Amino acid sequence: MMTNKLARRLSLVGVLLVGILLFSPGNSVLAIPQASAGGLRTPTVLAEITTESTPPDVTITANPTDIVKVRKGYMVQISFRGTVYDSGSGLVWPSTIELIDEYGKLNKVINPVFMGNVMGGVWYEGWDIGGTVFTGYVMVEAWAEGWDRDGRTYTVRHTAFDQAGNRTVAEAKVTILNPK
Repeated sequence: MMTNKLARRLSLVGVLLVGILLFSPGNSVLAIPQASAGGLRTPTVLAEITTESTPPDVTITANPTDIVKVRKGYMVQISFRGTVYDSGSGLVWPSTIELIDEYGKLNKVINPVFMGNVMGGVWYEGWDIGGTVFTGYVMVEAWAEGWDRDGRTYTVRHTAFDQAGNRTVAEAKVTILNPK
């Protein structure tokens, strides 16, 4: 957290160009003031910066993973479950859960909810800054084009960021199968 005194120092260094900012190997921001009449000054530590490059651990699974095609407009429920943890800087809440339709018709972000939602939702179980387990569901159309031999694919994508800006993505696939 930057104090007012630190902000003024950074402002002076950045705006008035009274010195040089350096990042040391120990993750400190050093200010080296210009030489004064009395000679060179000793560098001053302006801030300690914690760097972290380990992304969050995320998982997601969907159930069922294969559904036999029914008919156009027929909707079925897909359940999903996942985890998100970060042992470093902590998580940005909430992580993002998206439904991606191969046909582009049902793409959407699945928002966190705490009560039922007709078209889908996510429930977080015991969320804290370090991690959580979540469950949810989304409705998908149980239909695929006749020409689509490998079936219609829906992807449930879980994206999480930590406080250091590291990103992780996990995906679960659900396929609407065309009968042979």
